[in-house]
Amino acid sequence: MHLSFEEDQDSAALDWILSCADIVFLSSTDASAQTEHYVALCCARADKPLIPVEDSSLSSLEEVLGTWCPMA
Repeated sequence: MHLSFEEDQDSAALDWILSCADIVFLSSTDASAQTEHYVALCCARADKPLIPVEDSSLSSLEEVLGTWCPMA
């Protein structure tokens, strides 16, 4: 599921998204350095995988998934 939020307006939404996620995929082109740091800390505390993606396109997600959990 893809969820997005407005960084400067919606920190509660980010906390909710992170609490519901089993795995977090984060595009550095869509997030500020401060948000990337916050997400990394939240994932580390909750022991959730944080997978960086090049951008928020489907092709980037497919590429990362193929590397992170290859199918036989």
